[in-house]
Amino acid sequence: MTTPIDANLLLRHFTGDPPDQAARATAFIRQAAPRELLLFDLQVAECVYVLAGPYRQSRADVVRLLRSAMEVPAIEFERGPVINRALHLYLQQATDFPDGYLVAMTENLGLTHVVGFERFDAKLVRASSVRRIEPPPP
Repeated sequence: MTTPIDANLLLRHFTGDPPDQAARATAFIRQAAPRELLLFDLQVAECVYVLAGPYRQSRADVVRLLRSAMEVPAIEFERGPVINRALHLYLQQATDFPDGYLVAMTENLGLTHVVGFERFDAKLVRASSVRRIEPPPP
């Protein structure tokens, strides 16, 4: 049986905070069967936000922690390859995680552009063929 998990389960495991919940989270993850736990993409984004924000982890540490979770047999990521690519862009291209995810998901779908008003950072443009275009005027 697949069981979705909340970001706070991983966050407790990663941070050890608070200790009693962290111990329970770690034990729960360790006792789960292979691919029993499902982590949705949105929860990954929440982990990035909390680890980089309140816990002040570096980009490298955020990526290291999340990639370590990808190696846990019990945890299946909703879209593992997309998350891995988004984490790569987040770390190597210093983009924010949502833009990295947007590019990774667009690439995954075989699409070439997204519509919006902000331009992608020059580093991100070099890292992907995905382009942002503006909607036409009415």
